[in-house]
Amino acid sequence: MARRPSQAALARVRRHHPLRSPRWRYDRVLEILEGSGRCTPGDDELIRGFKHFKARWDRGTERHRRNLVAKEPGLYHAWQSHERRRKGPGSAVPHRIEARILAGQADDEIAAELPCPPEAVGWYEAIFYHVRDRLEAHDWILAHVLGPDTPEWGGGDSVGGEEPLADPGFDPTLKWFAYFGGPHVLDFLLSGYDKTERVGSREDVSRWADGATDSQVRRRAAMAVARAEVEPGNALDWMRLHRRLREREVKRSGVEPSRGETERNVEAVLAEFELAARSDARAADGDRLRSGAS
Repeated sequence: MARRPSQAALARVRRHHPLRSPRWRYDRVLEILEGSGRCTPGDDELIRGFKHFKARWDRGTERHRRNLVAKEPGLYHAWQSHERRRKGPGSAVPHRIEARILAGQADDEIAAELPCPPEAVGWYEAIFYHVRDRLEAHDWILAHVLGPDTPEWGGGDSVGGEEPLADPGFDPTLKWFAYFGGPHVLDFLLSGYDKTERVGSREDVSRWADGATDSQVRRRAAMAVARAEVEPGNALDWMRLHRRLREREVKRSGVEPSRGETERNVEAVLAEFELAARSDARAADGDRLRSGAS
């Protein structure tokens, strides 16, 4: 007779499962509270801590809840941030926490930007957005974190039977830039301004305004390109844009970079498209001339 797996073994499976949800601990606490109400030996201290907090909150009076907030402010703030997101769009705070976690920032760095207690960020990541142990697992991040958070990529569906990750009130491309570009890129895209640069005199206002305008254009252009989709109707435009960017880089650097197979293929396809377009245009002109002559 096969021996039943231990609770500790089941917990390891949950934590290391390749299809693990970022909020697997939150899902586990809900499972406990909807079931026996008791943790098992395989549940870690973070699950136990949030389960204890949530159970006391659910059955507590207003006075008990105030005492609970005073005792566990970090956990309370983390849970409330998640609740605001779960109940609908409107609060950018949880999304900014998540973006900064994806950018690799520490709890105290994130807390200083919001601001909030550093332990609130730690609790939020551990219970509702557990991704730090897999930031190097790019395929998992794309499939289970960035993908579900991006409607254009098929996101917006629920994960683990819970609420959607995507929020129409927050641009999901910010998390992509945060993950691949890091905190400096995220800071730039969140506002488009350099927060370290202040105008020192009236004479510097025009220079600052010109720089701020350029910065906003770059910011919005980067986000627009990230959201744009390649379709049959615009594929040729994307290829032309690729060629223009390549020509601009050559002009800027003065060096013709070596072309790989992808670049050669793009150039060949673009040439064929343009040749076909010119042929179609000549044929259309001929048809119009013959039609006019008749």
